[in-house]
Amino acid sequence: MFPVGSHSLQGAVVGTETLVETLEGREKERGLSLHVVDPEVVEAGAPSDGTADCLVVETSESDDESETVVERWQDGWPNVPVVLLVAGWADERVADAVSAGAADVLPRRLVDTDPDVVVERIVEVVEREHALTSFRELYDEGSEATTVHDAETGHMVHANRTFCELLGYDRETIRTMRFGELIAHVPGYDHERAMDVFSSVAERDESLEIQWPLKTADGEVRWSDARLSSVRVGNREVVLSTSVDITERRRHEHRYEQVFDNVNDVISIHDPWAEEMLDVNETMSELTGYGHETLLEMDVGGVSDTDLGFSEGRAYEMQQRVAASGESETVEWMIETASGDRRLLETNLAPATIDGEDRVLALSRDVTERREYERRLERERDRRSVLFQNNPDPVIRVRFEGGEPIIREVNPAFEEVFGFPSADVVGTSVVDAVVPADEREQHERLREKVVRGEPVEREARRLTADGVRNFQFKVIHFGSSSEDDSATDAYVWYTDVTDRKRREKTVRRLHESTDEVQNAETRQEVCEAVVDAAENVLGLANPACWVEGKSEESLTSVAGYGDQWGGASSDNNASTFEPGDEGYVAYTENEPRVVDTADWDEGDQSKAAILLPLGDHGLFGAAEPGGGEFEAVTRTAARILARHATTALERVERGRELRESDRRFRLIADRIDEVIFLSEPDFSELFYVNDAYETLWGESVEKLYDDPRGFIDSIDPRDRESFEADFEEMVADIERGDADESYVFEYRIRPDGGDVRWVRATGYPVELEDGDDTRFVGIVEDVTDRRELERTYRGVFENVSDGLVIHEPESGRIVDVNERFCRMNGYERDELVGETIDVVTASDHEYERAEALIEEAREQGSQLFEWRNRRKNGETYPVEVHLSVVDIRGNERVLGSVRDVTERKRREREYEQIFNGVQDAITVFDPSTGEIVEVNDTYREMLGYDDLGTIRELGISGLSVSDEGYTEERGTKLIREVAETGEPRTVEWRGERKDGELLWLEAKLAPVEIGGERRVVSMQRNVTERKRREHEYEQIFDGVHDAITVHDSDTAELVDVNETFCDLLGYERAEILEMGVDGYTPEQEGYSLESGREFIHEVVETGDPKQITWPVETRDGELRWLDIEGTTVEIGGRVRYVSIGRDVTERRRTERKLSAILDRIDEAIFLTRVEEITAASQSPDYVSSGYESIWGQSLEQIRDSNEDGFFGTLHPDDEEEYRSTVEAIVADVDADAADDRYSQEYRIERTDGTIRWVQSDYYPTEWGAGETRIVIVSRDVTARKARERRIASFDDATDDLARADSPEEAARQAVEAATDLLELPAVGVLLYDDDDGVLRPEVLSGQFPEAVATDSVGPSDGALWEVFATGTIVASDGGTSRSGFVGATDARPDTLSDLEAWRAMALGNHGVLLVGAPEQSLDSDTIQAAHVLAATLEAAFSHLQSRERLAAQEERLRTQTERADRLDRIAHLAQQVEAAITDASAPAEVEQEICDRLAGSGPYDLAWTGGIDVGTDRLAARTVVGATDQYVDEMALTTTDSTADPHPTVTTWRTDEVCVADSIVDDGPTGDWRRIVLSEGYQSLCAVPLTYDGITHGVLTIGRDTPNAFDERERAMLSQLGTSIGYALAAIERRRALESDESVELEFRGSNVALPFARAAAAADCRVTLVRTVARQDGPTSVYVRFEGDLPDNTARVADRTFSGDVSVVSEASSKTVFEVRADEWFGSPLAEYGGVIRDASADADETTLTVEVPGEADVRSFVGRLQEMAPSLELVARRQHRRRDRTPAELSDRVRAELTDRQFEVVQTALSAGYFEWPRENDGGEVADRLGITQPTLNKHLRLAEKKTFGLLFDTESV
Repeated sequence: MFPVGSHSLQGAVVGTETLVETLEGREKERGLSLHVVDPEVVEAGAPSDGTADCLVVETSESDDESETVVERWQDGWPNVPVVLLVAGWADERVADAVSAGAADVLPRRLVDTDPDVVVERIVEVVEREHALTSFRELYDEGSEATTVHDAETGHMVHANRTFCELLGYDRETIRTMRFGELIAHVPGYDHERAMDVFSSVAERDESLEIQWPLKTADGEVRWSDARLSSVRVGNREVVLSTSVDITERRRHEHRYEQVFDNVNDVISIHDPWAEEMLDVNETMSELTGYGHETLLEMDVGGVSDTDLGFSEGRAYEMQQRVAASGESETVEWMIETASGDRRLLETNLAPATIDGEDRVLALSRDVTERREYERRLERERDRRSVLFQNNPDPVIRVRFEGGEPIIREVNPAFEEVFGFPSADVVGTSVVDAVVPADEREQHERLREKVVRGEPVEREARRLTADGVRNFQFKVIHFGSSSEDDSATDAYVWYTDVTDRKRREKTVRRLHESTDEVQNAETRQEVCEAVVDAAENVLGLANPACWVEGKSEESLTSVAGYGDQWGGASSDNNASTFEPGDEGYVAYTENEPRVVDTADWDEGDQSKAAILLPLGDHGLFGAAEPGGGEFEAVTRTAARILARHATTALERVERGRELRESDRRFRLIADRIDEVIFLSEPDFSELFYVNDAYETLWGESVEKLYDDPRGFIDSIDPRDRESFEADFEEMVADIERGDADESYVFEYRIRPDGGDVRWVRATGYPVELEDGDDTRFVGIVEDVTDRRELERTYRGVFENVSDGLVIHEPESGRIVDVNERFCRMNGYERDELVGETIDVVTASDHEYERAEALIEEAREQGSQLFEWRNRRKNGETYPVEVHLSVVDIRGNERVLGSVRDVTERKRREREYEQIFNGVQDAITVFDPSTGEIVEVNDTYREMLGYDDLGTIRELGISGLSVSDEGYTEERGTKLIREVAETGEPRTVEWRGERKDGELLWLEAKLAPVEIGGERRVVSMQRNVTERKRREHEYEQIFDGVHDAITVHDSDTAELVDVNETFCDLLGYERAEILEMGVDGYTPEQEGYSLESGREFIHEVVETGDPKQITWPVETRDGELRWLDIEGTTVEIGGRVRYVSIGRDVTERRRTERKLSAILDRIDEAIFLTRVEEITAASQSPDYVSSGYESIWGQSLEQIRDSNEDGFFGTLHPDDEEEYRSTVEAIVADVDADAADDRYSQEYRIERTDGTIRWVQSDYYPTEWGAGETRIVIVSRDVTARKARERRIASFDDATDDLARADSPEEAARQAVEAATDLLELPAVGVLLYDDDDGVLRPEVLSGQFPEAVATDSVGPSDGALWEVFATGTIVASDGGTSRSGFVGATDARPDTLSDLEAWRAMALGNHGVLLVGAPEQSLDSDTIQAAHVLAATLEAAFSHLQSRERLAAQEERLRTQTERADRLDRIAHLAQQVEAAITDASAPAEVEQEICDRLAGSGPYDLAWTGGIDVGTDRLAARTVVGATDQYVDEMALTTTDSTADPHPTVTTWRTDEVCVADSIVDDGPTGDWRRIVLSEGYQSLCAVPLTYDGITHGVLTIGRDTPNAFDERERAMLSQLGTSIGYALAAIERRRALESDESVELEFRGSNVALPFARAAAAADCRVTLVRTVARQDGPTSVYVRFEGDLPDNTARVADRTFSGDVSVVSEASSKTVFEVRADEWFGSPLAEYGGVIRDASADADETTLTVEVPGEADVRSFVGRLQEMAPSLELVARRQHRRRDRTPAELSDRVRAELTDRQFEVVQTALSAGYFEWPRENDGGEVADRLGITQPTLNKHLRLAEKKTFGLLFDTESV
């Protein structure tokens, strides 16, 4: 307890001297002195000497003044207790005395019988009151803010002084306020929540820590950290709140948390040695999915993947290593998130010091995706390698070098499929290796897409060693391992689809032919159609179909060539397969078979045959006509045909079965009692009804057939209307195509006016097989008896008292409910029927639980259980359910009888709530045994046990602290005493929780009767906290951190000191008390025992706390300074002086050092008390020397010369604002809401009349003993303000620079502003001239030399150019050492020699700014102004440049976008055109389609095609869209046009190249055609040649109404389109020629013929013969000519001179030489335009012979005219007609050319021309291969394939 001093106790007695004599002297330890006082003195308020520790009042039974005495005494001395000695008082009077203030009431008789007890009680009362008084003093003077609240309402009862000072209110004001008025407006914190918190603390009797926002009197928010505890004060339960101000700490923590929680990395803080995770940021919570507190509880091990070795021990081992070494480490760590995902973290462990403690900071980054990507990339590389080598499809790896795909590697499958060895293709380009000539344009487009990185996957034709095949290919990009960044790699993956394409074609033809099979009506017709398709479409030999014969164990041929099959038994020209035959085995096993017919008949030629089962219907067979193996395509097609046949046979069989089924249906329907009918859905027609109708309706079937809707007349009028409505709704559903599966009607009928019968009609809409019609089939049954039974059942069902529900067991769908069930759940019956049972089941009772109960009812019988239902309004309630599984109409159903048990449950719950809802812990004991019978929830929670069983097992012994005397025997005895006496007892008991914590319990035991049994109830309350606080009170004095001394208020002698003071001085407590104040106070002026006494007396006399700084000397002689607050408190009933001191030694040392520093600073430093800064006359603690230099006079002079003191020096315009500022600062300080710094600028007037600008910064500072000083730092800023004004004016003047139209205008504006506002002496701007590459003077202002204004500055012109070139600065003095200066004193340009000082600054890449002064140097302000001007100008120039670039870029982007859109449309159009012309059959159709799409609906305004008229030079239009035919004719275009300005169409015809007229108006010389074109409105033209294989079939001309409409890309696309059109036209001509049965052979002869081979014959004087021509894949045509006879020595030179192109010798002999001539054109090319083919051409010196074959329908006259134009001396000498069946050599040559691939044809022709087939060979295979640029094995392969195809044509009689 608190000390009450060592003096004897003084007591005043209102009573007799006998009482005094009896009691005095009995208190031996302290002594009790009593003296009698007059009651009148007591009533006056207090005894005269004021030294009484208590008042003892002796009363009698008749005394009626005692209560008044007590009340008066309490009014005067409320802290001095009163003890009443009463005799014969009633309980009510005793209660009144206690209410009046009596501390204790004792019987008067004790004075006589046991006076020691009386004295002991008096002493206890005094000591208790002294302790409470001391507690109040400490409570009020403590450093923590403390409030007391009512435990029930939460209202604030009291607050200590610290709390009042914290919020800025006095105590009385606070006590009148609601606590909610003190709460700051922070979301989530309000009065109601506060009251709930206080109440909850009182209820659970546990301490609670909470942070709470409070609002001070001036509105500031202060955060407090409060600890709330439930305590008992007297008999009253209250909540005590002790709190500290944590506002600053929260601000610091908030800043820290913002950084901590907002970084992207995961952060965690660890104690490495305690192995504990202390904190984590929000990023870690988001990553792991765990909350902050959960993570801290789990620690590292909880989130680490321990299965992979990432354990907590390993983590802290690394952390301890980092903490010990001080070196960071980076590791990878695997964690597992809350969702089970594994995440890999890259963690940096670093040592850190946090809050003064050694910690390890872990910064982690999630690298899961990065590691996975790396692993996936590695796997991808491995997978690519495996796929590349082991892929069954050809794959090549290419590298794009300069955009060209070069083959770098091929896999084995490529060599096998393409037939090219790796060595032949690796290193070559893809186009040279495998791309045919006609695919190269398409390949180029695809190559560009691949280079751009776009995905490519499509079909294309590619060269193989066997010829051209179809492939599906795909390009797969991947990263290049090359160091060359421009090279990219890709895989090209080929899949051979040649066979698939052929198969698709065959299958397509087959599907077209199967319509007849599917349309067949009988089995015979199906089989005949199958045989016909096999023979005529698939070309199979001996096709036949067999079906089951009369004998089920045989198959008989019904169609085809069954008699030709030797493997079957013949019978009357029809073969039969029997068991054991190949065909029968295939049929029974239902497996296709391929057999050799030679195995059946030795005389039969060996053929492959296929046998295909036709399901259960029969067999189809056919043979391979060629005698070889079946091709895969043929086998597939045959299987498809067999499937079609099977389907058709099944359809035929189903039709037969349906007819049989109909017969059987009628047979059955006529013999049952129900009515069966078939009709139209609307009963407009009845197709069938059985005789049962007559029995049920009582009228004939014939009558219903005549009137199908007549049955409605018999429907009872009560049901007729509803039936008709439902019926019409059904018909509407069926007509909409939205019919249900079935429709059910129940209604009453009156047959023949007789008894009413109930019928049930069920109908089904049935859609017929053709899908075009619907029928309605149904059944009608008599349900009269069932309805009667249902009516009886309903009566019972509805009249039971429980709710009944019937539902399906599987789905829970409700079938029926009674009215009681509906009322119980708040539904109508139709709302429940059809719904599932879930609609009335509470959400926490799922149907799965009900299913388990239903299963138990099936197996064990009815089940009774409790359930929870939900009403329609959402309310849930308890029910008791009796559940059975029953059979209703043959269906298993669940019957539930449901009873509402809400009331019963309510009663049970009320008892439980009363028992478990009280705040006290309750235990019920059996008094006969002492065993525990029951406990409530509060008791379980208090002791930490979950179940009653454990508590019963432990009993009193296991729940009590037996070691301290609280045993089971003692408890049992107490329980029995209470039960026997019937009197309640209250005891304190020591209990033990489950976790081992010991509790103090206050238990009140009382006897009760529960359920007829005698019991003892113990109501217990946890008073552990109260006991603990009583102990803590005794430790407060020695537990605070401040040094405390207690002194006698009269003598100032030292009475007591706390441990902190002892530690400070280094003495023991007894030593300090012995030496006194004088002993530890050093000898310093002003500090002595006497001065200390004066201070103490002043505090005691005034009763107000005061502060003082006091020195003390420690044991080792060190001087320490204390800031002391002295106050008075009452301790042990006596007033004491208490000093609370804080060590401020270090602060005083700092202050002295600061003072020395301040005297050396130029600024004015002013230190004073805060309140003085608003006073005119100030007495500062410190003023620095800089004050006088700014104000021009000392502070004393200011006071003397100005009535307003300091305020008299302020400029009149600034005085009011200054006063407001300093007053606001003082107010903030007084409100304890001051900022760290305030700042103000103002003007002062010095004594010399000058105005100066001053900036003052104000720093409020705590300055000893709680006082606040303010430090004012002032500096002269006059020059800065003047500079700022100039700069601001300049900024305003140059705001429009960014809006200038040109650099010249911007320069002029800037120079004018700088001259006027920045006061620069001379300013000039030189701008860079892009055209001449020099700096030219643009704007000059001021006194510059004349040369500056006139001369330009170039690269060799010295310093000014160097400024521009290097982007630096040059000055007249050579610059300084500062960064950015160049030049030297001798670098001064001659043009600037007249200036005293100058400076040149670069304006970026725009020019140079020059600033100069003619007569004086440039000061710092001028230089700064110049730099401002330079920066402003450079920014303006850059803005202008950026604006121009942006405008140009936007224009380019717009143009490119328009162009791209147009190209897109053109490309799409080209695709449409190419697709459209593919199906065209005539040239005119192709050309019309082209022009329509280009100009009719496309992007162009004009499109026409034309060519030359035969025999003329005129270019005539063939198709025109966008203009009239006369438009072209009017221009009269000819190929011989020799004007300087030919039409683009003419130029294109001549050159075979695209020709464009970009602008019809201004493209140079003007021809007449331009006038015609312009008159039609066209301004640009593009002519495109329609050329293929060197032959021009015409010209396509396109026009637009705008100039420059065709750019390069558009021309390229149109050129590609022209090639496609040329190909289509050539294909049509070739097809016509091939399809023609007749041709014309023309023979020409003549001399001096102007053809190359004729001129060669004349020059060499020998015979020259055209051997053959070969169209090369790389473009040129090879013409082979043979020189024969007496050959001159210069034969080769003659050939080279007479033939155009590259001439080389193929073979050479003495009388024969063969030459190859390679040229883009040869003399036969023009003839091909007419379909002409040169069959023979030879010449000698005198005569030339030329034989040409043309199609029969060709215009021979025009052709002859065209040839004679080329060689006028040739004359037609013979004309011969040929028919195709004559098979001329030329026709055979065409067949060979058609069969061979381009590559094979080229190889054969080259080999033949090179003499490869001569004997002996003139050139071997290697030489021929070199000529072709291929390997010899490849040559051999091509030759063998070509020979095979050629010989096949010659010797295959069917082909011939």
